Amino acid sequence: MNEEKMLYIKQWLEKAKDDLRVYDILMKDENPVLSIAGFHLQQSAEKYLKAYLEYMSVPFAKTHDIEYLLELCASLNALFAQINFVNLTDYAVDMRYPGFMQTPTKNELEQDYISVHEIKRIPTATSIFFSGMIVPTFAGKKL
Repeated sequence: MNEEKMLYIKQWLEKAKDDLRVYDILMKDENPVLSIAGFHLQQSAEKYLKAYLEYMSVPFAKTHDIEYLLELCASLNALFAQINFVNLTDYAVDMRYPGFMQTPTKNELEQDYISVHEIKRIPTATSIFFSGMIVPTFAGKKL
């Protein structure tokens, strides 16, 4: 893998980790802003999935559609097909603008949070994908 691609994948993972961190910070608030927390949770999942697809050299459309990205990942590893989200794709855009009246519940977000962590635990990847931390391997290979 060339250095440019390695850096690009690391950037996806760092941004995914940052979004998950923001979600964690928001959810610790006494009255969390659930729609914004949901947005960052969705963004984290999206970026972890896109990092995996980039690593596997699978092209994908520019999208926020988690189900589409999961399907692509599942075509490479069936464990991705076992991951279920409540409404994660909806958190990307729709709920951040007027006219979308449904706000996720704390329980829905907590369920999706578990699913985001499941993405990180898919056994085809090593600790870079599991933890979102930058380490020198990914999917068993050096970056």
